Amino acid sequence: ESYHAIRTKNLVKGSIKQVANCCPEDTNIFDCILTKLGGGICGATVYNSSSTVCDPDACSPVADFNKVNRFESANEDTMLTIIQKSPLYIGVDASQTGFLMYIQGVYSDTGCSSTTIDHTMQLIGYGVDSDIPYWLCKNSWGTNWGDRGYIRIKRGVNMCGIANIVEQVEYVTDNAVRQFTFNGLSLAFFCFVLHLFSNL
Repeated sequence: ESYHAIRTKNLVKGSIKQVANCCPEDTNIFDCILTKLGGGICGATVYNSSSTVCDPDACSPVADFNKVNRFESANEDTMLTIIQKSPLYIGVDASQTGFLMYIQGVYSDTGCSSTTIDHTMQLIGYGVDSDIPYWLCKNSWGTNWGDRGYIRIKRGVNMCGIANIVEQVEYVTDNAVRQFTFNGLSLAFFCFVLHLFSNL
């Protein structure tokens, strides 16, 4: 939904019901959406079936992607770079009482594991609070949890393993022009010149 909104300037609400029906909890949700749903999901108001059976053809998708980028054991400086494009999806250790009962402030817990990942969230931004750098994450536990559904996690120390599993989705068009530089000139320019000479 977030990536679709950034790409199209149109905010839509996807169907959690469709994703739940088609993608069991023990599967990678993005891989599942790509393989079973073709990278697209129905709108929440369209797919409201009470059935528990997966229906990949229930509608025309309102939000889609066709590529999943994975960054395992990512450097948090790298995360700062790639989040400029679109939100990230990260895994953390959410088992600590401090996390479960979080209300406000920058979350930092020495008892939190950097290797045991048991929860996924959307990483949507970053900032600094009282000289403490943080990541801003949107949780899936509703607005009654945390700071209206969000949590700020200390940045730069791989807090709770936040940099261990990082994913980002995008939509790559088949006719997208990919340019590579060679001594300051793009490969697309060389191809253009070659095309001109081939038609002489």
